Amino acid sequence: MIEIDRLVSALSARYAAGDKDYWMPPLVRYDHAYMGAIQDRDVLLFCLRRGDRQAQIVEAITEADFKPFPVKPLPNLSFISLIQYQQKFAHLKSVFPTIRPKNTLGEVISESHLKQLRIAESEKYSHVTYFFNGRNTQAFDGEDRIVEKSPKYGEIEANPGTRTREVAMKTVEAMSAGKYSFILVNLAAGDIIGHIDNWQLNVRCAEDVDKALGIICENAVKEGFAVVVTADHGLLEVTKHEDGSPSVEHTLSKVLFNVYNMEALLGDDVRSKECSLADVAPTVLHILGLEKPREMTGRSLIRRIGKPQKCLLVILDGWGLGDDDPRVNPIKAASTPWFDRLTSAGVFLPLTASGLSVGLPEGRSGNSETGHLTIGCGRVIPQDELRISTAVGNGDLRRNETLIQIVEKCRKEKVRPHVVLMLSEKSSHGNMREGAAVVKHMESGGIRGIRIHLVLDGRSAPARGAPALLETLRDFLGEDSSAVIVSAMGRGLLLDRSGNYLDTTKKAYEGLVSGEGIHF
Repeated sequence: MIEIDRLVSALSARYAAGDKDYWMPPLVRYDHAYMGAIQDRDVLLFCLRRGDRQAQIVEAITEADFKPFPVKPLPNLSFISLIQYQQKFAHLKSVFPTIRPKNTLGEVISESHLKQLRIAESEKYSHVTYFFNGRNTQAFDGEDRIVEKSPKYGEIEANPGTRTREVAMKTVEAMSAGKYSFILVNLAAGDIIGHIDNWQLNVRCAEDVDKALGIICENAVKEGFAVVVTADHGLLEVTKHEDGSPSVEHTLSKVLFNVYNMEALLGDDVRSKECSLADVAPTVLHILGLEKPREMTGRSLIRRIGKPQKCLLVILDGWGLGDDDPRVNPIKAASTPWFDRLTSAGVFLPLTASGLSVGLPEGRSGNSETGHLTIGCGRVIPQDELRISTAVGNGDLRRNETLIQIVEKCRKEKVRPHVVLMLSEKSSHGNMREGAAVVKHMESGGIRGIRIHLVLDGRSAPARGAPALLETLRDFLGEDSSAVIVSAMGRGLLLDRSGNYLDTTKKAYEGLVSGEGIHF
């Protein structure tokens, strides 16, 4: 059975010192030497999903000309990702190929020779670009991008609106420039602050986002933009579970949809049918006067009155339609006149943003990746989580050619296997069931002593929830597992995407490869 007691003790000591899982410094297992050192000729399986947050650490491990900090050459390392992360990593093997949809909203606008703009703060920049464009990194012709730097972790509580006001002002400038037919703006604070168990901070966040929304809507009237307002998933609207414990994870809540500053009515049959995020892109195309491509299975939610006009799409990140109780819902406790206006009159509809409606397993809460991908594509894309969980459930891992090759390589060449997995059951970045299934599959092929490197959650799980999750992981792996946990570190380090390589990625890399960190 996998042994966790020493790691739990190390975690308890770090908690007593004030650390939380999200920013946990590397904890590395020493038995006279670092057992987990990733060496040349080893096999390294990254059992993490998505593609935005893995880029920096994958660059450090796999790129021969990596520059941000000194790295150890690993030219013969076999690196395998669970999914293909980005096009630039296409030369690396992956267990599941990535789906990259065509004829997305951005692509249709580009092919219509209209100018478009994407605006977000850095925490959500990849969502309005990579994910919104159907998991494509490159901008389309005529597509401009503006990014506002998100506050650092230690600055969050002093900035409950994060960079929402700055993003709003950039949006106003862009509208007044007069060259864009379509502008996509993400107001990120709800998804950043909503993961923090701090009621007053959540309330202040809701008020700051609402003020930014007001600035955008008021100026859209001056500049002749129709404004479509929606959200990618729920989070901020729920702070407590039914048992009274803090809720800091994404929710199953529906999200708002409304069209502001345009003469329009709801479509004839939309109130009698379930509407979802897949219907947003066709609605935007309708407003712009463009034809919907056949790949888009969503439908326009409005009947337009008047001529086509420019369109501004505002995504309130992590902002669901929750309970009306102001004791539970910080949005209802806050002063949010613009949100109240958009949910009480005009072309308002609740949209589903979770589960099967965004390509996730039934009953699974939405996230920023699935939300932006579904909105941008105008259709339901089978998400990696659904594809992987289906493969795990029906035994397809046994027939996966990449995994078969990995097991054969480990067995024949006597190389050391490493598995990086997310210690979480709810994160969009990975589920430990998936990583555990890969470990068990390799063990069934006769591979013993697999080295496990854990990524601690602290966002979609309690801030200090790792010990309980370790017990669950041990149950998943079973009594016969010979795997060894050799390192554990916070996702804030290993999955940083801010470009701050030295303060985050370097620490994660040295923990994985050199054993630099706190020994247990």
